[in-house]
Amino acid sequence: MYGYICPECGCYLDPGEKCDCKEEEKMREERIARSVENLSHLICTENNGQMRIIV
Repeated sequence: MYGYICPECGCYLDPGEKCDCKEEEKMREERIARSVENLSHLICTENNGQMRIIV
């Protein structure tokens, strides 16, 4: 019988198939965190609150 649906993302699954939506979301969040961490040293906040890119 078919009709397996992931309760998290609504993806239609084959019998016995496991959805990897949670794993993909976790990997996406980790990738974003690494990007922000890598770029954070390139931005400084000035006294007036403006952000400036350091070149």
